Amino acid sequence: MALKLRLAPRLALLFLAAGLVPLGMTLLVLVPHGEDALRTSAKLLHQSELEGLRARVDGALDELMSDVRIVSTAHASEADEIERRARLRFLLEKHPEVTIATLFADGKKIAGAQAFDRALVSDADLDEHERRARPLLGGGAAASEFYPSVQRREMLITLVTPLPGHAGYLA
Repeated sequence: MALKLRLAPRLALLFLAAGLVPLGMTLLVLVPHGEDALRTSAKLLHQSELEGLRARVDGALDELMSDVRIVSTAHASEADEIERRARLRFLLEKHPEVTIATLFADGKKIAGAQAFDRALVSDADLDEHERRARPLLGGGAAASEFYPSVQRREMLITLVTPLPGHAGYLA
């Protein structure tokens, strides 16, 4: 009996050592390799998501620019204020990401050529939109820096695009 008691702890230690050696090798060899593979997979996933987002943004901008061409026909001085507002409203309703639409000519806002939703836009947001748009007038399509919205508590950006025929700008 005494021999059996001494053999059992030795066998237990032997089995424990036999289990720890492969576990240690796994930790030293396979975990770093798996970590690299996981990082690579995460990078590929992020890149794929970014490409999908870029395609959606490009599509949305193309659609928006197509609608801007429709609105741009309402910039002319002979177009009345009601027609201009209706076309700008159309732009806001079709594109919920657009919160303010303003037509500019000769560096100034055209009378009655601004549309926005009062529930989404404060006076401070309107002022900031116009302040950001003015330096961008006179060139090609341009974008301002991001700035915070007072009303919606989110970040905004002012985009300015020239209207066909050098007749003004839409911001």
